Amino acid sequence: MPEPTTPGPSELLVRYRRAMLDLDADALAGLYAEDGVHAFPFLFPGMPECYRGREEVRAGYRAAWGASEARPREIREVEGQG
Repeated sequence: MPEPTTPGPSELLVRYRRAMLDLDADALAGLYAEDGVHAFPFLFPGMPECYRGREEVRAGYRAAWGASEARPREIREVEGQG
């Protein structure tokens, strides 16, 4: 039986987008290492600066998505001017 391969950056980005659009906290958390850190560069009042660990990612996004009616419709890639 072949060993599973680790997804590359492009595949991880596809999975991240899908999890965000589907509001799937389990799928999103599954993209992080057990001790991964998800930092927020822009904060709203009451938000933590980051989630530490896969379980904080799962719980934090589940709570945030449950507390708001806002829903993403699309995610766009934007290239900066170099």
